[in-house]
Amino acid sequence: FPMNKSLLSSAVCAVALLAAPQVFALNIVLTNDDGWDAPGIQMMKHALVADGHTIVLSGSLTQQSGSSAAINTDTLNVVKQREFSDEGALEYSVGILGTMEGAEPASAASVGIGIARQVFQGSPDLVVSGINRGLNIGDDVTYSGTVAGALEGTLLHIPSVAVSAGRFDDDHIDYRQSGGFVLELCSRVLERGLPEGVFL
Repeated sequence: FPMNKSLLSSAVCAVALLAAPQVFALNIVLTNDDGWDAPGIQMMKHALVADGHTIVLSGSLTQQSGSSAAINTDTLNVVKQREFSDEGALEYSVGILGTMEGAEPASAASVGIGIARQVFQGSPDLVVSGINRGLNIGDDVTYSGTVAGALEGTLLHIPSVAVSAGRFDDDHIDYRQSGGFVLELCSRVLERGLPEGVFL
């Protein structure tokens, strides 16, 4: 039966990206819109660290789903939550100074990239946003803070990937399976590259 050419092209691209083994460790900024300590981003952190990558995690202090690409104009309060020696990653929460309100996901991603540039003495190799709780497909991508985290990396010319799980109940999401897929995808993105202004 006839297939949309754009859909076919995207499928071929995804298959090509998954065609070669990982061969190197990366410096990665990890962010999301569910909060810095949400199950999805923490599972993604453990998977990336176990795979030998160096991680700077920067997420909002609180849940900020549906924030799209909004940014904060208020002064931010950036708090170091864990050192590399704790769980293998440098972790920060980002909130609004003087409140218990979390920063917008795009702002948290930007903070993480800035910290990573100091830690790595240069731009990170990759920005990974997620793993989000729930799908971000179709029109949802325009509202998603998770997608905005990857967009922020792309605007700063860093290869970026946004990752979402297909369920909303943390107790029934296999984040480990998603993490395994992302490990494969990240290595392919770095090996094959992405067109300027494009993220996954």
